[in-house]
Amino acid sequence: MSEEGRYNHMGSAGGNTSQDVTYRPKPEVRVQMENGRKRCRWTYCGGCHLDASLKGCQTFSWHRTFDNCRVKDILNETPSPFKPALCFVNLEKLNMAYSTQLSSVCRKKFFILLIYVVVALIFLSGYVYYTHLSKNYPLNQMQIISPVKASQRNLEVMERNKVSQIIQRVILNVSTSTQTLDPNTYLNINLYDYIINEPDKCKDQNPFLIFLISTIAKEVEQRQVIRKTWANGAKDGITIMHLFMLGFENQADSKLILSESQKYHDIIQKDFKEAYNNLTFKTLMGMEWISSYCPQSKYVMKTDSDMFVNTEYLLEMLQPNLPSKQDFFTGAIAKDPVPHRWKESKWYVPYSVYPESHYPDFCSGTGYLLSGDLAPKILKSSYKIKYLHLEDVYVAICLKKEGIEITAPPTNNLFNVDRVPFSPCGYYNLITSHRMPPSLILQYWQNMQEHKGQCSRNGLTF
Repeated sequence: MSEEGRYNHMGSAGGNTSQDVTYRPKPEVRVQMENGRKRCRWTYCGGCHLDASLKGCQTFSWHRTFDNCRVKDILNETPSPFKPALCFVNLEKLNMAYSTQLSSVCRKKFFILLIYVVVALIFLSGYVYYTHLSKNYPLNQMQIISPVKASQRNLEVMERNKVSQIIQRVILNVSTSTQTLDPNTYLNINLYDYIINEPDKCKDQNPFLIFLISTIAKEVEQRQVIRKTWANGAKDGITIMHLFMLGFENQADSKLILSESQKYHDIIQKDFKEAYNNLTFKTLMGMEWISSYCPQSKYVMKTDSDMFVNTEYLLEMLQPNLPSKQDFFTGAIAKDPVPHRWKESKWYVPYSVYPESHYPDFCSGTGYLLSGDLAPKILKSSYKIKYLHLEDVYVAICLKKEGIEITAPPTNNLFNVDRVPFSPCGYYNLITSHRMPPSLILQYWQNMQEHKGQCSRNGLTF
């Protein structure tokens, strides 16, 4: 019952406003049984005094206990100052007082609830922290460690946290492989984040040639051999660089790749899914990296991790002492190529993805060479060309859109899509050989170093 319901309303009184009502204070009664007799305790407010909090008597009250509950006895025994009197009260003030009291109660309850929530969150945070600490550092394995070991452990924890963040990001992007067969999909490689990047690799130098090498996480030996052989630093004072390009596979591989990157600083990786059908992602990542971080590079060669590259001969043919070429693109050219329409083929492309009867002429993705100015042009065209998982064909379509014609190499045996039988002088006059395991790359390269000066060049240039 509301506070107003505690009084007998008698209607408006003359001379008062419409908001004034009359009331008589009602007694409060408690009935109890003593020795089989009903006893009543009556309490009256004195006169017309009301407590500001509307709780009853203000400054004085009167009560008495009767052996019975007859009203006559109460009225006869009630002292005259406390006789029920006719009083006036302003309802507007009464409502305001009631509202003030209600708001105060609500605020009090809200702050009490807030304190409970904060305390609960503190306990929850402590529990989560304790659980994480126990999981990573079991009590039976904890020991006092030196500041040096402590800093190493901190680095390990930071790396572990970084990998966890990477995994969470990639989980949100895992459906990339399903995009490759969507004929209405346009690939914007900028929408994918770098997991590993080398933004300062070209900061203090202008490389003449950069190798973009497509690889996967498990090819550790291949990358190590390539670092020791054909991608090993400057040649005769000419600056060359290399970058291994990867997508994301799994947590275990990501830890290994991150450690390898911190040692060699020659890996770039974005958070698209590692898959054969996503090779175009990888190539466009390389073009985007060149455009953003090394636009001053003179030449770029995109190749694979199972390739042998005769870097010395490649540099001779590019003639570093001459001005660099523009709009230059060359490699092992496929002439008038026809799309594969049977579904069992590795290179199957349905009509819904590519309806034309022929692809434009393209250079095999095993190894093609381009001038540095083409990287941003290929990247720009990719925003307007529907996705195709055959990266070498896709690059050719981008070139066609930009009006760039492929340059035929001086001879057909420079860029090879298969493994060429080895002879020191034969390899001395080629640029690439395909399907090479790491052991053969190292063996052939060492053999060529031993026979250097015993073979003559064929004198070709681009």
